[in-house]
Amino acid sequence: MNEYVTKLDPYRWKAFLCLILKGENAGGVGDLNDARHLQVTPEEFDAVIRRHSKQSALIPEPNNVMQNGYLLLDKELRFLDCSENGKIPSQSILEVGVERALSQARSEVAFLIGLETEVRRDTSLNL
Repeated sequence: MNEYVTKLDPYRWKAFLCLILKGENAGGVGDLNDARHLQVTPEEFDAVIRRHSKQSALIPEPNNVMQNGYLLLDKELRFLDCSENGKIPSQSILEVGVERALSQARSEVAFLIGLETEVRRDTSLNL
């Protein structure tokens, strides 16, 4: 596969593990899909990353990075907290505003945005 990736010459190539979330793709009652057959072990994922380590565009994102590294919104404009292997919605930003809804989302991005908001409030700097 390295040969083909080299020919494509991507700017960025993200490699993800299949993240299983209750209510989404865990194959349970009421889940939308069952993606368990797509899972690989962390060791298998690491082996793929090692095989392609010379690709400068490669950005590996194991589940511990991906799970809380993005802010997700559902169709009702609620942030989704995926930290507990499920999707727990915040209140809708249409009802409570972005700041309050964001405070209900447990993600690294939400934390950083919240921190920046506090800095802006606590200083006269216009960041």
